[in-house]
Amino acid sequence: MAIETASYSAALAAYILILAVALRGLRSASGGVAFAAAGVFGAVWAAAGLAQLHLAAAPLNLFFIAEVLRATGWIWALLCLLTFMERGVARLFDLAHPLYRIAFALFVINLAVAWFETEEGGYGLLARLSYTVFGLLVIENAFRATMDRRAWAAKHMLIGLSAIFVFDFFLYSEALLLKQVLDLTATVRPFVDALAAPLIALSLFRLAKTDLEVGVSRRVVFNSAVLLASGIYLTGVAAAGFLLRQLGLAWGPVLQIVFMIAAVLCLVTAMSSAELRARLRRFVTQNFFRLSYDYREEWIRFAETMGGADIAGDGDAAAAPDRLDLHRRAIKATADLLDCSAGALYLRGRTDDFALAATWHWGAAEGQETLPSACVKPLRDGEDIVDYAEDRERGAARPFEPTAALAKARLALALRARGRLLGVLIVADQRAARPLGWEDRDLLKIFSREIGSYIGEEQVARALSQAQRFERMGKNFSFVAHDLKNIVSQLSLIVQQTKRHGENPEFQKDALVTVGEATEKMQALLMRLSAIKQGAPEGVETIDAAAILRDVARRKGADVGRVHLGAAPDRVLVDADPISFASILENLLQNALDAVGETPGARVEASCIATEESCEILIEDNGPGMTKAFIEDHLFQPFASTKESGFGLGMYQCREWLESWGGSLAIDSAPEEGARVAIKLPATRKAATAA
Repeated sequence: MAIETASYSAALAAYILILAVALRGLRSASGGVAFAAAGVFGAVWAAAGLAQLHLAAAPLNLFFIAEVLRATGWIWALLCLLTFMERGVARLFDLAHPLYRIAFALFVINLAVAWFETEEGGYGLLARLSYTVFGLLVIENAFRATMDRRAWAAKHMLIGLSAIFVFDFFLYSEALLLKQVLDLTATVRPFVDALAAPLIALSLFRLAKTDLEVGVSRRVVFNSAVLLASGIYLTGVAAAGFLLRQLGLAWGPVLQIVFMIAAVLCLVTAMSSAELRARLRRFVTQNFFRLSYDYREEWIRFAETMGGADIAGDGDAAAAPDRLDLHRRAIKATADLLDCSAGALYLRGRTDDFALAATWHWGAAEGQETLPSACVKPLRDGEDIVDYAEDRERGAARPFEPTAALAKARLALALRARGRLLGVLIVADQRAARPLGWEDRDLLKIFSREIGSYIGEEQVARALSQAQRFERMGKNFSFVAHDLKNIVSQLSLIVQQTKRHGENPEFQKDALVTVGEATEKMQALLMRLSAIKQGAPEGVETIDAAAILRDVARRKGADVGRVHLGAAPDRVLVDADPISFASILENLLQNALDAVGETPGARVEASCIATEESCEILIEDNGPGMTKAFIEDHLFQPFASTKESGFGLGMYQCREWLESWGGSLAIDSAPEEGARVAIKLPATRKAATAA
């Protein structure tokens, strides 16, 4: 008996400590009375436990009553904490609050059972078990309702009370199964209260120094309702199982276990039902709140969904993460608002019809590729929402009833941007059917404007991207035209020389080689255009700049003395597009040849200087040269050319390519002093290993 006395004495001291802290630090309207009452009721319970141990004449039902008062004190204190509003005023009695009403009903039942209870029986245990389940519900509610930035003030109390109520739940459950309270469990129970007391006292100190902001959100009430219903259900199941066991049948224990498993399966199945959750959410909203929506929560959910939250795995096989486009997100955001299971989005096309853009969980809608004009007419006329369910209920004979493919349609929503109807969003029947109220319509109008602006911006961005592709395509067409001009010039020269050297075998051989090379160039140009059309980037690879220089110089007349090759290493590796690099060298050499012409002493020289870090190719001529002003103002300007048949893109194109590879193009020239063109490219990292 000594250890039992010590345990209840420790609990008595702990509750006196809690009472003292509550009276000292929470005297104002912050729930101090309720916490002080909890300390008093707990002390009464501990004193009743000591009396039960040392006074043989002490009635057992008084201890049971004290036990009910102890649980009531903490539940009352927690409910006051939950009603602590913006100005820090806790409501000690608020029977308009659903949790207060439930607590009051359970208190009356437990007090009545305890008053007439003379021994530890099944009905008393069941009553106190249900009260304990409710206490856990209130603790869970408090955990969810306390805002994060204020959680430090209340979390220790909630942890301590969780330990008290969880141990009580274990004790009552064990007693129901074994038909008696074990001495060991009953002895440990007061020690649990004593261990939890310091945590509760710490929170009471903190609560006295802060304006705690506690509110009950819709999600909290919904979760609490689910938990409460589950607790009541399981308590009823436990009672039924207890009665089965009490019947004394041979199959009693087996039936009890089978019944419990079946009941749990039914509970899990019911909780996984989207329709049941929707109906419960509607019940909570209608009975516990003045407004139908928590606008802050709805707006956050809408922003997260429209912002690209992953909705894969929601049953839509086609909704892979890379397919969650804006259209499907818009459907889901609107469907979630009304608890609808499916939807479809139609967008306005060039011919002013509305074609199917996306569906969400609505395979039948895919059979309706375009909306009939009668369905769109009211939205064109200015309506924001077409409520098909309301029209059917009132028997309105409107000409825009949904087609057979959209027979499940609940409503149609107009998506507008800058006053223009861009699309129509249709959602299917609700899981829990209900008429649309003014809040639904106002929120849907806000959603429609936001979704319309999202879609309008997406269309503008898509048009801009397409315009940029056209611009890139046109730019490259200009470059290709410039390269084709050079190829045509080569072929024209061959045609002109054919009249004089057509029967010369060497000329024929060179002509075939030139034609073959021209054909390869044109094929390469066509392939480049095809790649640009498909949006592929230009290919960059490691090339031998020295080898390409020698090949281009040979084709430009190195063999006949028109181009002189200066010093050049055997191999120089750089990163560039080989076809474009060859075009650059051809263009620069051709410009130099055009500059010197056929005058006596004309000279064009090409050379290459290589270091570990860079490759520099020099092309020099002794032509008439250029002024500094011409180089700065005209040479690199697109569509500015001094040649009658030129496009004015050659030098501009050369510099664009070189800079895209990390290189540069510099020109040094003066009148009557010729020109010196320097191409500089960084050496590839493979150069050192290749050497």
